[in-house]
Amino acid sequence: MRVISSTSESTRTAMVPLLSWMTLILMLGLPDVVHAQSLTDLLRAERSKVQAKQLARRYGPQAGMLPPAHLATEIDTVAVWLKRVRPNQNTETVLKRPAFVVSTWHRVRKLERGWFIRRFGTTSWAFLGSNALTPLDTTMTRELRARMEASYGPPTRTLAEIKDPTKLSSEELIEFEYWFVLNDSIPMKVIDVNGPLERGLVIASDQRFRSILFELRQTFLGHLVRRKLRKPYVDYYYNDDAGGWYRAGFDGAVFFLRPIPKPELFRGRPRLQKLGG
Repeated sequence: MRVISSTSESTRTAMVPLLSWMTLILMLGLPDVVHAQSLTDLLRAERSKVQAKQLARRYGPQAGMLPPAHLATEIDTVAVWLKRVRPNQNTETVLKRPAFVVSTWHRVRKLERGWFIRRFGTTSWAFLGSNALTPLDTTMTRELRARMEASYGPPTRTLAEIKDPTKLSSEELIEFEYWFVLNDSIPMKVIDVNGPLERGLVIASDQRFRSILFELRQTFLGHLVRRKLRKPYVDYYYNDDAGGWYRAGFDGAVFFLRPIPKPELFRGRPRLQKLGG
């Protein structure tokens, strides 16, 4: 009996440290997968909790908020807007590159489209929409169209060259396109994808120039908002949502948008004949 009693007492004595560790583990909280963590892992986690509580007592329960900082990029589309709304804040970019220079440009005429397609038909295009708050992004598209006409003449491609625009999705439908070759080797398209009642234009170029698309646009088309020269024009406009056709343009004095029956597109582009289209 004494042997049994002695053995039982020894067992109870050996279990005391084990029970203490089990109690500590329960206080810390069991991990989702107990067998994946060692006692060292649990003690390290507990130490982190203690340190976090000490930091909270010293600095408060939450970190203080810092004011928003302007992050510089190579092509900074936000700097112009920030300089206007926060004139006293330094928004200069950290990374700078030499300004893009357009030494030569060629507008692709309607009958030159085949040549342009043969030369740049395999180009992977990168696009830049009206995503900023510059004048080129916020000016009405019909106004930019009149200024493009004054500077470059008629577009390379218009709605009149599309066989059946009614079968195209809104993503495929265009109002007009100007095609250019800059510096003898850089293809560029200036596209109206939303019609005369929207703002801005979309530009596209070889994806190799994706990082300088904004700079390329500002350099080549920036004069449109500075010079403000306009020339009369007229285009067909198809409103996909309403399913209606219009003659849209500028007669030299006012902009117009006049509903018409579906035109006979095989006859080509419309002509501006009188005031109001």
